[in-house]
Amino acid sequence: MSLALKIMMMAGGNDQHLWPLANSLRADQFVPLLERPDGGKESIVQRIWRQLEAADLQDYAHVCTTLEQAELLQKQLGQLTPVVLEPVQRGTYWAAALAAAYFHSIACLSMNETIIVLPANIGVQQSFYDCIRSLPKLLKDSGNELMLIGIRAEEPAAERALILTDSRGDEADFYSKVLSFNGQPSIKEGERLAAEGAYWHSGAFAFRLGFMIERLLEEGLSAHYGELFRQYEALSSRSFATLVQDTRTGLVEYAGQWTELQDWQSLRPFLHHDLVVMEQAAGREQPSCLFNELDLPIVVEGFSNIMVAASRDGIRITNLDGGERGQNGYPKAEEDRIRLPLPMTEEKRWGRAEVLGHSSYADGHQVSVRRLRMDKGKNLDYEIHLNRSEYWMITAGEAELLIDERPSTVKTGDTVIIPPRTRHSLKALTDLEWVELQMGDLFSGNDAIVISSTWDELGLSSS
Repeated sequence: MSLALKIMMMAGGNDQHLWPLANSLRADQFVPLLERPDGGKESIVQRIWRQLEAADLQDYAHVCTTLEQAELLQKQLGQLTPVVLEPVQRGTYWAAALAAAYFHSIACLSMNETIIVLPANIGVQQSFYDCIRSLPKLLKDSGNELMLIGIRAEEPAAERALILTDSRGDEADFYSKVLSFNGQPSIKEGERLAAEGAYWHSGAFAFRLGFMIERLLEEGLSAHYGELFRQYEALSSRSFATLVQDTRTGLVEYAGQWTELQDWQSLRPFLHHDLVVMEQAAGREQPSCLFNELDLPIVVEGFSNIMVAASRDGIRITNLDGGERGQNGYPKAEEDRIRLPLPMTEEKRWGRAEVLGHSSYADGHQVSVRRLRMDKGKNLDYEIHLNRSEYWMITAGEAELLIDERPSTVKTGDTVIIPPRTRHSLKALTDLEWVELQMGDLFSGNDAIVISSTWDELGLSSS
């Protein structure tokens, strides 16, 4: 039976609490640390997408993300995953409005369709998606404009919204009326609200499409996705808490397991078994976690209950017993750390790129050396670089090369020179590795012009 709903999973966040495994091109939700049912590793985004499929809801789902992370998202979820681009991260309110504009002007949905916003940073049981399924009916029957999914607050937590509801509620329909929504309570205020039976906001909520479109038009904004996309960066700041306070809002309770996966402590119960090392300390087992993306071994001795994460972006060691507390009384979310000027690793839809070295010069030009790995059958975009040249040396494998519509084959030991404004692409006939030297203006946002992303569009047959 077809459902009158659409789900928008919000995966555009750029949080890097999991640095150095996360960086500006691979945010927390894309780091593959969690254990899949088959024993493999998956990211938070992949876990939620898998759960949507198990709940028969994946066909109703789109994913909202930024342009910088769209390629990685499609690598993890599949090339056919429906993606809605967000120009920059602007928070929940505007992301929901942009999603509504997309469903209204591009997907051409009915104004009565229920839109469900689903965060991409939660660890939940499969029963959570039963709550998701219930939202369209509850929204209609209650007469509310918004419907939230809440979890009973056991204690206050940093940066976690607390919601007070009408304690009488409507038990027959399993929802309550929201009385207040506190987006960032102090620890003292959080303790008071928790004692009064407040709920945490799960991050998931629903609204009728027409409700959000009407709000956009009332504010003099366009309800067309393309136009709102162009206006997006200039929009005034707006909090989700303000939307809840100004709107008839209900809440349905989810009583199962729910965790906001935002740091090493919260991820710990979900980590892949290969990452957890049990050590004997003080007469009992103390788990430590090790994640190493370097080509060098890491040995840690004399410590227990710590997390060690290493990548080409840096090395981080964290005490899992706890740490300093911030000004509001909550534990600090992350330590001070050194950030490199650019990410040293990047996951691509076709494979992986690692920066081996980078230099900038007084005249403005830059030089970067990268090691690239491409999976068999994958290809680079067929594109032009306006302001930089590239030099390739194939170090392993064989590929089909396309330069200005002229195909050829390259193999181990071959070199390729690509001047600026040269159309070029590469398709791996086997697993492929090569070293690339880039020279020119490497950080210009308008340097690349993509002609085609797929080999089939070029009308070429691969060997």
